[in-house]
Amino acid sequence: GCGCGCGCGSGGGSGCGSGSGCGYGSGSGCGCMPTCLRVCSSVCLCVSRRHRGQPAVWLRVLLLTATVMGLGSVAFHASLRYSMQLLDELPLYALALLAAAVLRARNTRTHGAQLVASLVAVAVAAALLCAPRASQVHGAARVFMAVSFGLAFVYVLTAGSVSAKEVDARRGGSDARILFALSSFSFVGAIAAWIVDMVACETLRDLPAGLPYPQLHALGWHLGTGAGLYFLFCMLLLHQHEVLDRLPATVVWPAGIIPKVLVRNHHRD
Repeated sequence: GCGCGCGCGSGGGSGCGSGSGCGYGSGSGCGCMPTCLRVCSSVCLCVSRRHRGQPAVWLRVLLLTATVMGLGSVAFHASLRYSMQLLDELPLYALALLAAAVLRARNTRTHGAQLVASLVAVAVAAALLCAPRASQVHGAARVFMAVSFGLAFVYVLTAGSVSAKEVDARRGGSDARILFALSSFSFVGAIAAWIVDMVACETLRDLPAGLPYPQLHALGWHLGTGAGLYFLFCMLLLHQHEVLDRLPATVVWPAGIIPKVLVRNHHRD
């Protein structure tokens, strides 16, 4: 299989190289489906059929963007072509910017921050898709994407922590902080797995006692980011209902694993 490094800061560079047997291989697609499926299912899991609580429009945009990212990830892992890599990276980039914008405007019903984030994501996508890969425009767009993606990710972690505290301060308990902590740990674990898979590629493919290759990219990165996104969406939905909509909501944990956000009463305070 081909080891190929993706991510917004990779510049499209390869990992261990074609034929190395590390990373993910062409035609595998095994690591990206959990991301797509988990995020697609979040609407059903977060919103009960028995209640009228619905995600706000920008939360739905986030869910749609995450679904597109999952499909793009499938296309990239199945082909290992740079054009398909962009279909994986650009939705991920847009998702980070939009999540930061949603958190920035979490206590208002304005759309300015979300629209700006959308325009920036579209501009970067246009530059990367239209400019030749070897051009200065393409290179500058990748640098800008890497830097702004990192800043957006840090802001999501920072503002997400504040958002969780706002929810718990209004409704009592620690559900929002637990959701955010699970999201943060999932993202950090996913990034760690991705880095280890890239850095220790040769070591991982030659483990002692005949141990199999651990598939850290598929099981760590994709499942980790899928879980992180799911927990984050649940926390954002809880904030929307409790803080912005003034709708009392509760968090249940079917089987003690997957959280589910339910609106108890659709009448506002």
